[in-house]
Amino acid sequence: MAVQSFRAENGMILTDTSNARQSTVDQELAQLNQQLTAARGGRIAAARTEQISSSVEAGSLQGTSEMINAPVLLKLRGSQAEAKLALARLENSFQPMSPGFNAAKAELSNVQALIAHELARTRQGLIADLNAAST
Repeated sequence: MAVQSFRAENGMILTDTSNARQSTVDQELAQLNQQLTAARGGRIAAARTEQISSSVEAGSLQGTSEMINAPVLLKLRGSQAEAKLALARLENSFQPMSPGFNAAKAELSNVQALIAHELARTRQGLIADLNAAST
């Protein structure tokens, strides 16, 4: 009886929710926790949007996680490193105008063009996402 009186006096009334007895304080705490989680998620999304917006305005997306972790770009950067290495090896053994050297230069240029294309494609996607988020 004393426990019930204390709960009633302090707004700790037990209610039945989803087949479980829960005090109103517990319910309020759960609601506040949900609101806090939603607010944190919104803050993180806003910060991410701001980072992307700043990168888009600066014209450089190299430092964004989309650029660092993009599988296509990771593969292309690996190909770029291999092409640079092959070109460096050929510089020591062939004349600058030899067919092997020219082919290696063309390969490096091709990979660099693919990287530029993928960066531009991803940039456009991020701009679209940014515009959608701001409307």
